[in-house]
Amino acid sequence: MKTEKKKFSIEISGEFFCQGMEMTGKNPGKTLVVTAGVHGREYVGIQTLFTFAEDILREEINGRLILIPVVNEEGFYQGSRQIVPADGINLNRAFPGDIHGTRTWRLAAALETCLYPKADFLLDLHGGDDNEMAMPFVYFSACAGTGVTEASRRAASSLSVSVRTASSARNGLYSQAAQQGIPSLLLERGGGGLWSAEEIKECKKNIRELMVHLGMIQEDEKGESKTWKNKRNIARKDKETEAGKEQREILHTEYLKFPADGIWYPSVTAGQHLKAGDIIGELYRMDGELIHRYKAKQAGIVLYYTTASGVRAGDGLAAIGKLESHLPLKEREGTP
Repeated sequence: MKTEKKKFSIEISGEFFCQGMEMTGKNPGKTLVVTAGVHGREYVGIQTLFTFAEDILREEINGRLILIPVVNEEGFYQGSRQIVPADGINLNRAFPGDIHGTRTWRLAAALETCLYPKADFLLDLHGGDDNEMAMPFVYFSACAGTGVTEASRRAASSLSVSVRTASSARNGLYSQAAQQGIPSLLLERGGGGLWSAEEIKECKKNIRELMVHLGMIQEDEKGESKTWKNKRNIARKDKETEAGKEQREILHTEYLKFPADGIWYPSVTAGQHLKAGDIIGELYRMDGELIHRYKAKQAGIVLYYTTASGVRAGDGLAAIGKLESHLPLKEREGTP
C-alpha cells in the first residue's frame, strides 16, 4: 500500500459530529480537505467520497488527503432537505460557528476547529437537493483576499467543468474557509435525490484534477487527470460539458425565489442557455390562476432550478448566471 489511511472523528468536548478518513503519502506536500453531505440529500458527492478513499490508497500521493463523506450525518440518515434536523438550520448558512449555539452552530464550530488549521485547500461537494437539478459547475469565493481568490479561481480552471462562478457568500463551509485564508471551491453536480455511476466517475475525475493542480498526484498515461485545457491545448470532450470550448466565468448570478405558495411548471433544464425574454417557468395557484410567468431578464445559463411541483413562498426557484468572456484565465488576470 503506497498511502497510509486512518479514520478519525470530528468532535468537541466529547460531542460527536461526523467521521472521516485521512490518507497520508510518503512524500511531503499540500493537505487537501474534501467534504460532502453538508446537505444530506445531495448524493453525488456523498457516494463519490464513499469509494474515493479506496481508489487513492493504490496510488502514491504527495501530502495529505482528508475526506469527510457525510458532514451532516443526521440529515443524511433522516433524509432531511438542506437542514440539520436537530434545530432545522441550514449548515451552509451557519459559518462562522458557535460552540455555545444549537447543534448546527456547534457542528460548524467543530468543522472550523478540526479542519481549517490542517487545510491548504478545501473542496466542498454539493448538488441539487431532491427538489432541484444542477449542471456541473464550480463556485469560488470572490470576496476573500486577492491571493486566496486568485488561487481559488486558478484551481477552479483546472477542473473539467464548463463554468466557474464567482460567489460573494461568506457563511458556508467553503466560503468561510476562504475568509480564513484557505483557497476553497464548492463543486455542484446532479440532484433530484439521485446519483449515477457516470456522475460519480466525473466527480472523482474533478477531485483528481484538483490534486494534480496542487501537485499531490501525477497525470497517468491515459490522461485521466488532465485539466480542461492541457499543455498540448487538447480540449476535454465530456458529455456534460461544452466540448472543445474554454471554461467560462460567471461574475453575476441572479437567484430567483418564489413570491407565494403555488404549483410550479418549469420550462428549462440545468445547463440550458437562455436569451433575454425566454420563459423560465410558470407559477399557478391551486385554482389554476396564473401567479407569474418568469422570463429571463438577460442572456444567461441555468446553473440550477427547482423541479418540485409544490413550492412555498421564499423557496429558491432558479439560479441564472451571466456568462462573461470565454477568454482563457491568463487573459483575465486582475478581474475582481
